[in-house]
Amino acid sequence: MGKVSYRLCLLVLEAAFVFFGQLVCADDFTHHESLDEEGKFHLFWKFDDEKIEFEAQVQTTGWVGLGLSPNGGMPGSDIAIGCVKDGTAYLT
Repeated sequence: MGKVSYRLCLLVLEAAFVFFGQLVCADDFTHHESLDEEGKFHLFWKFDDEKIEFEAQVQTTGWVGLGLSPNGGMPGSDIAIGCVKDGTAYLT
């Protein structure tokens, strides 16, 4: 599981946070899903035989989180949390 978690952290580094603006069309990505009813969290992704790349476009004034799990629950999941502070994006 450690190898999967490490690779996921590398893949999720492609995150974009949108504050009070229009969402940018992510033409590079082949898949898209809106993750909330208000349309403020959009997840884009593409993949090939070796990797998966994600882009999150989120309208927020605070932080954003994204988790992937094998069963929909917290145990065994990989989680990324990000924010923008003083114009600098942080992702962990």
